Amino acid sequence: MTPFKTAFGDIFLDRLPSDKRQKLFAWDSADELILKHLHRENTLANNKNVLIINDNFGGLACTLSKIKNIEITSWGDSLVSHLATKNNLALNEIEDNIHYHSDLYLDNERFDLILIKVPKVMALFEWQLQQLREVTTEKSVIIAAGMVKHLPKRSQALLETVIGHTERSLAEKKARLFFSIRENKAPHTAMYPIEKNIEELAITLNNHANVFSKEQLDIGARFFIRHFDQLPKANTIIDLGCGNGVLGIIAKQLQPESQIHFVDESYMAIASAKDNYQRNISSENNSSGKFYLSHCLTQYPNKNVDLILCNPPFHQQYSLAEETAITMFKQSRQLL
Repeated sequence: MTPFKTAFGDIFLDRLPSDKRQKLFAWDSADELILKHLHRENTLANNKNVLIINDNFGGLACTLSKIKNIEITSWGDSLVSHLATKNNLALNEIEDNIHYHSDLYLDNERFDLILIKVPKVMALFEWQLQQLREVTTEKSVIIAAGMVKHLPKRSQALLETVIGHTERSLAEKKARLFFSIRENKAPHTAMYPIEKNIEELAITLNNHANVFSKEQLDIGARFFIRHFDQLPKANTIIDLGCGNGVLGIIAKQLQPESQIHFVDESYMAIASAKDNYQRNISSENNSSGKFYLSHCLTQYPNKNVDLILCNPPFHQQYSLAEETAITMFKQSRQLL
């Protein structure tokens, strides 16, 4: 296992799912650059209440957890990120005093220091920046970071629009930082969640900012649903990696007596699936829908399952990765 070398010392980090072939690291140069800046500027001396956003595998939270007298909140749209952080704290025998915020909205608590890893989905970034305005002041230190090759061109412009004046660092090890100052300006309203009518299926979907293919029905789901008339009858059906829940909703319409269980690791996906199920399934039937936040099927509690529908992901953040899909397949085999 390769150590994550930082200005605050070295720790070991593992991905979730674990990459047995060690092709992919659990951190990147943007993580290193944030920590280098915090150490050089002694930023934590006067900023004790820290919010970390989109900390993919906990590299920032685990490193800063070694520092005494600071309070860390981890927030994002990924249960896997929170689970990976917990795993990596245990791996390094670091006490877990982190608050894992799982709600889509931030509380009213004010934060001194905000560290943001710029996500792949700009709609999610816009949503998160909008929420930040409620928990920051003009004195809050706001630092965003990303790998140059992945940073959308409008990253800085979005920070300027939603937060306020933003400066960027020079690129270092192919990473870059953005420094924003919160200004008192007219509130920015993100357009999400958005409502989409899927005429070919005669349903309406309400999609949060980080839901996959939120603007239209994706080609994989469209192809899959075209063959749903071949599905066997089932008492309990799982929509695994459910996203906005479209597969489970159509399965329920075709098999109204079945129980549909929606499983995803995205908080926004589960929120969208729950809303969409209630919208599109009649009230006398929608009580049979259950919703589970889970890394693949790890946190799913039931044992008796007849049918699993899965349109699996083959990306994890910016990386092409098959580990999640393989884990889904293996766990499905064990559960069926």
